[in-house]
Amino acid sequence: MANTKLTLRNTASPYADIVKGQVLSWAELDNNFITLKGFDITSGVLVGSTLTLNKRNGEQVMITGFGGGASGNTAYSSTDNYTSGLTKTITHNLGTTSIIVQLIDTNANEFITGYLNNYQNNSVDVLLSDTLPDVKIVVVSYGGTGSTLNTYVSGGTYLGGTATFTNTTGGTFNVTGFTGSTSIIIEGDGVDSSMRDNLNNTASGRYSTVFGSGNTATATYSSVLGGGLNNAAGGGATIGGGYGNVVEETVAVTATTNASTIGGGLNNVVSTTCSVIAGGSGNCVTASAYHSAIGGGGGNHACGQYTTISGGYQNQITSASTCSGILGGRSNVISANTATFIVGDNIDSDRNCTTFVNNLSIMDIPTSSAGLPQGAVWSDGDVLTIVP
Repeated sequence: MANTKLTLRNTASPYADIVKGQVLSWAELDNNFITLKGFDITSGVLVGSTLTLNKRNGEQVMITGFGGGASGNTAYSSTDNYTSGLTKTITHNLGTTSIIVQLIDTNANEFITGYLNNYQNNSVDVLLSDTLPDVKIVVVSYGGTGSTLNTYVSGGTYLGGTATFTNTTGGTFNVTGFTGSTSIIIEGDGVDSSMRDNLNNTASGRYSTVFGSGNTATATYSSVLGGGLNNAAGGGATIGGGYGNVVEETVAVTATTNASTIGGGLNNVVSTTCSVIAGGSGNCVTASAYHSAIGGGGGNHACGQYTTISGGYQNQITSASTCSGILGGRSNVISANTATFIVGDNIDSDRNCTTFVNNLSIMDIPTSSAGLPQGAVWSDGDVLTIVP
């Protein structure tokens, strides 16, 4: 017959307990385990200076004399690397869900935004949309879970390696331990110049401004507002962004009156005064083409004065042409002509004051010359006629 009992081998207790010197039934054994399990601590809450421990059997143990709680700030901080879209559980052990959480990019020295979820008494989940190293998280408690305070950070300042936060109760707390520069925007080498720090920028021109990364503004009143490896070398020049764009210093005018602009794009160059490249790639307004503009496209060259290339690809207006324009298309050239325009593809101009197209379609042409000015075109049956 199978053994259905548990024999108690040791009949003497070292703790002076009552000992049953015989076989224990399964019911007696279960009752002992249930009793012991009831003494398990399942949770705890710190309110004010009192720690309340909750047993599984419903009983409570209260311990007083703790600091913090609602009467003072309890803070936790740590620095870690974060991966985009990957939730990280922060164990702060503050014993409350009434917390203030602030995230700080210690490399850029600026506050960042994250997503908080799964508030527990001693932990909170944090999710960032970007992958960032050396992110400092600050968690501040204002009482245990029994607290009714609705407290949150309402403002903050940063100076000399210390971030000072202000909350809605009027209180403040400091966070230290930052590395690097104490300012994001610093003075450049030029007189009254400014630039974004720690990103290899140079602001050596007087009154120049540089943001972005690896950008340079060497001329007076020049600005680079973003992007990378852009160079504003002409006086009063502006580069909005993009990559590898250059406004060159102008020889024909003083260094403070270049006043040309590149909006953005890639590897665009302006080498003259009062001219514009809005965007695109590999476009160029040469030194002879002052007061000219390229709207966009790629590989376009404006070399004549007061000329415009709206867009397209590999269009050119030579230096001998003035006051001319190419609307778009591809591989069009205006050579030594004035007030000449091209709308089409692979067209070379050959006379002044002329508009060149590949094909021309006139819709709703008048069928009578009545009321038309001299030089207007109208249809006389199947014959196009010009009003004398």
